[in-house]
Amino acid sequence: MNEYCRLTFRRDKLGRRAHCATRTFQALRIFVNNELNELDAGLHSAYRLLRPGGLCVAISFHSLEDRIVKRHFHGINMDARASMSVTDYTRDPQVKHSADYIQQLMTTRWQPVTRTIHTPTDSEISDNPRARSAKLRAAWKLATN
Repeated sequence: MNEYCRLTFRRDKLGRRAHCATRTFQALRIFVNNELNELDAGLHSAYRLLRPGGLCVAISFHSLEDRIVKRHFHGINMDARASMSVTDYTRDPQVKHSADYIQQLMTTRWQPVTRTIHTPTDSEISDNPRARSAKLRAAWKLATN
């Protein structure tokens, strides 16, 4: 182990020593396996395949995954111009929206079961330490127009 890792080790949520390269390897794994795009495609497929009233449940293990699931279930389309940040909006003052486009953005496709996420309890974490970062979200598919 190099000098930097010996001197600056971190502790995980359970108080155990965490290697300094853990996040680097996680980032490499996410990139090589194309995990975020696969999750996005999986949620689109789940919407397409579920009947109206069907329940979609997703478990995420880090914030990047959770953000994608949250945006799907809450109807936030990050590719749409209406979802631009204030900074991006001020950089592009030519943004104009038709009434049909705004109505399309406002139609919801999912109804979240709850507005909050479910996380494991302390007893569940002690039984299964790998569950410590799990976040569960669920949503019902609404009827399409």
